[in-house]
Amino acid sequence: MALSRTLVELSGLLEGRAGVDLFAPGARERVRQQPEAAAILPRLQPIATSPEAAMVTILQALAIQRSEADAHRADLELVATLPVGAPGLARPTNQVIREMLRSPRSSVTIAGYEISNDEVIQRLIALARDGVDVTFICDRTRRSSDAIRALWPADLRPATLYEDQERDDALPYASMHSKTLLVDQRDLLITSANFTLHGLHANIELGIRVQGAIAAEVGKIVAHLIWSGTLVRVP
Repeated sequence: MALSRTLVELSGLLEGRAGVDLFAPGARERVRQQPEAAAILPRLQPIATSPEAAMVTILQALAIQRSEADAHRADLELVATLPVGAPGLARPTNQVIREMLRSPRSSVTIAGYEISNDEVIQRLIALARDGVDVTFICDRTRRSSDAIRALWPADLRPATLYEDQERDDALPYASMHSKTLLVDQRDLLITSANFTLHGLHANIELGIRVQGAIAAEVGKIVAHLIWSGTLVRVP
């Protein structure tokens, strides 16, 4: 999707700094004169002879623009794990997580470098009993998947677990370091806190809760990582 993202950025540049009216007569020539546009032309050659590929690229660019427009309508909230008595408007991380994992829900994806907090796991088990689609994404080195499977009730459908894989294109010891909670593709928590006792109750941690269409972008990223084999299902 890199090319479609580049085209979106080029559109903003041409209409902004360069002042190019893309719908005016002679727009093609004016675009060709811009060095940023000229640098992209060779990248368009592979799709120039394929209407289907060109259409997909155009649709991706439009989807990116639509997503970015929706992002401006997102509701944001500061979330934190702080010492008792610390001033500020941030709500506690554990309180926000409880609220996000309150029924009814349809889907939950939790990604954590370490996921071991019993309360969080038990709430996810309760949602799974209600038929909610719960997906765990774990770091391969921390073995949270083992802990989750040990707590998962035998009478429930096995937990959907994924782990990252060691990659040839990454530095040594690269990890799945994300700490995110995505609920129903519209409610997202991005936090520095691991889903551990200390992360939710003792450390100093900061995060942002995002409610809106942009939250679904995390779902797209996860889907791509699974499709590409970067995340692999744990048996």
